[in-house]
Amino acid sequence: MLTHAWLGRSLLWISLSFALVLVACNDDPPTSATHFRSRSGLGPVADAISGRPVGLGPTGMTASASSGPRRNSASISSGYSLGVPIPVLSSSASAMPTRYLLWQNRTTGDRGFWSMDYTSYLNDWISLGNVPTDWNIAAVADFTGDGKPDLVWQNTTTGDVGFWVMDGTAFTGQWIPLANEPTAWQIAAAADMTGDAKPDLVWQNTLTGERGVWVMNGTSFTGQWRPLYSQAIATLWDIAAVKDMTGDAKPDIVWQNTQTGERGFWRMSNTTFTGEWIPTQTITTQWDIVAANDVTNDGNADLTWQNKSSGERGFWPFNNTSWSGQWIPVQTAQTQWDLAGVLVPGGVPNSWTTKAPMPNALAAAAVVTVNGILYIIGGDTGDPFLATVQAYDPATNTWTTKSPLPISRSGFGGGVINGIIYVAGGTDGNNVVTTSVEAYDPATDTWTAKAAMPTPRTNPVVGVLNGNLYVAGGVSSHALATVEAYNPTSNTWSMRAPMPTARYQAAGGVVNGILYVAGGENVVNDEVATLEAYNPETDSWTTKAAMPTVLAIAASGVTNGMLILAGGGNPSTTAAVEAYDPATDSWTARSSMLTARYAACGGVVNGVFYVAGGLTNDDYLALNILEAFQP
Repeated sequence: MLTHAWLGRSLLWISLSFALVLVACNDDPPTSATHFRSRSGLGPVADAISGRPVGLGPTGMTASASSGPRRNSASISSGYSLGVPIPVLSSSASAMPTRYLLWQNRTTGDRGFWSMDYTSYLNDWISLGNVPTDWNIAAVADFTGDGKPDLVWQNTTTGDVGFWVMDGTAFTGQWIPLANEPTAWQIAAAADMTGDAKPDLVWQNTLTGERGVWVMNGTSFTGQWRPLYSQAIATLWDIAAVKDMTGDAKPDIVWQNTQTGERGFWRMSNTTFTGEWIPTQTITTQWDIVAANDVTNDGNADLTWQNKSSGERGFWPFNNTSWSGQWIPVQTAQTQWDLAGVLVPGGVPNSWTTKAPMPNALAAAAVVTVNGILYIIGGDTGDPFLATVQAYDPATNTWTTKSPLPISRSGFGGGVINGIIYVAGGTDGNNVVTTSVEAYDPATDTWTAKAAMPTPRTNPVVGVLNGNLYVAGGVSSHALATVEAYNPTSNTWSMRAPMPTARYQAAGGVVNGILYVAGGENVVNDEVATLEAYNPETDSWTTKAAMPTVLAIAASGVTNGMLILAGGGNPSTTAAVEAYDPATDSWTARSSMLTARYAACGGVVNGVFYVAGGLTNDDYLALNILEAFQP
């Protein structure tokens, strides 16, 4: 149990604790088991070339004077005759793209994107132009730190390597050269292999079988080469993708054997192979794994396949390393078209990026979202408490200041009902636990006092259910289990069924009409891992799967049907992120925040989870940083 002076003074000096089956080149259905081979084999390690030493990797030679991949004058725009991968079929073109499939034509040099609604093609082709065929798109990742994936190019003739800086699906015109390497060295993938939230380059040598990682700092090579294994691996094994397949927020190696058709995963701990080989189904060799990305939006990486002979493409949904048994086909395209990767609008899945800092450093503020704007209200800097209202616009990555709260305070919560922001409770500037409730209208930038809560409380969980504002738990002179609901139409409060576990400094959120309360500290100031769910239709609570980590005072938000918890502490401050899926009543580790902290402010805008401010340690260092998580 870790006691914080900043909370102690605000709570009347009470000591508070931290708180597919796939087919071959024939017409059999993709569920045909005849295309499976034996699952025997020990994976790439078993085929290591005994005794071959691992070299120094790609040399990191200075990039040549090449200006990078240049578009030919005959760039394409649309239409099959101009090189678009067919077919162009009926679609749900009114849907917003959630994924983009990146294509390159090895015969003509045409490059571009199919807009997708997850696994459904939207009949929309976005051309990148025509580039000489000796340039190959080798990987896709955000190397410039702007939250938008960039393209890594490699020239198969000259060995030049570099980046196209992208703005979504549009090339900005900026080419960043990286190096010139012998053409036997090929980039297999880009992924954060060192845990610093920056993508690194994974290389494999087609002649020697050496595999390893260039540790990158943005678009610059740090000079560090880290072999993936102590021996070279037989060249018939190919790194098909690098992605977290095991749910531990660390990328794993996806292997395929070009001779036997075996496929499987190396479980990795950053750049170190743990020794665990996880085989999956063996598939005939005309099928290739070309990417691993979450295309089904369930938080798990799925495998993208293409058939070299038939032109079929599709997805295998996965639950960590287990294939679901489902095959999701995508339209067949001509075989000269290769899938080069999958882009996600707004950012790379399961990754964090840094955004514009807040004007004020703070912690323990209320956070709400209205019309695509994130509002950070009040909060604590140590002395004094704040009444400020800071509004963040993700579209422009800028902050503006709004009309302040009537009462400065910290440790309170908020919710939005019919476009109006309501905030309740907390500790005011006189160190008094309050019953105060105010409403803010973003359209007029004004505050209005509302009916006070029946019970004074600070550090509760607040959520909106059926047009009412619910306030659960918190602390006054002791930890509370009581739940109160505010009706904005009648401007009145009513009691609801209490939580089974009295607590404060918990995290929570509303998912599909259910209020979830996770973690926090109980009546004896001990952190708990308890997760409880409230159903307003039955006015009852249900205990759910406990958190993997006993935790208090974490930031939280709801996105993609899941409750996300970030940071917090017990007893030390953490950057860990965990996601709860009500559909499966289970928790999954996600990529950690870039900055460890507690008492941070979490909110969601357009599916992206933002964490602002917070504290770094017990010395009360408030932060103004803002980080964004793409689920």
